[in-house]
Amino acid sequence: KLGKLWKEREKTELREVLLIPKEKYPFKNEINIYDDKVSIISHEDQTGIIIRNKTMADTQRIIFDFAFGKHSIS
Repeated sequence: KLGKLWKEREKTELREVLLIPKEKYPFKNEINIYDDKVSIISHEDQTGIIIRNKTMADTQRIIFDFAFGKHSIS
């Protein structure tokens, strides 16, 4: 429910949201990449971490882009 709300507001809030079907890919956490930070959040046990590191954030952006077809290896 919350994910769909975020998806509806992504353009007005200047972000990109990708919703993955939980039935097919049951991820247990969410990963957010913003500025020079990566946050990893587990809603199941209410645990989270924010890593402030430009290199790690840039690397996560590249992984995201490869995973969702924005880049190819060749």
